[in-house]
Amino acid sequence: MKHELRSDRNRIISFIFVSLVILFFISIIIQIFFAGMGLFVQGNWGYHTNFIHFFEFIPLILFVLSFFSKTLKTLRWQCLALYFMIVLQYITIVFSGSIPYLPAFHLVIASLLFWRSLVTASTAVKLVKMKKN
Repeated sequence: MKHELRSDRNRIISFIFVSLVILFFISIIIQIFFAGMGLFVQGNWGYHTNFIHFFEFIPLILFVLSFFSKTLKTLRWQCLALYFMIVLQYITIVFSGSIPYLPAFHLVIASLLFWRSLVTASTAVKLVKMKKN
């Protein structure tokens, strides 16, 4: 009975984790789209600057969830790295006026965020599928 309860809890946590990490990856894609709209279409960065607030803390939630699942503990530090990259994105904008080439790193970090969120999402899906079998 106790083993079944742990198994159910682990399954629920894994489902929430995978759902959130996929949502985060999709949000990164949308954020990049909004940046393109701001740059090439509207000249208005409102969507890009406001949308981040809807998903910026997902990596921290994933980090916390990873402590409650043995299956997902290998992704723990990847989630924290995703959050750290979001913090770096803020730094590149806040200090853009005082450090000349810093804003150029905003694009580099965005590319890394896309890549690492894709890798984290695919790894999480694989781990959960492997655990089922």
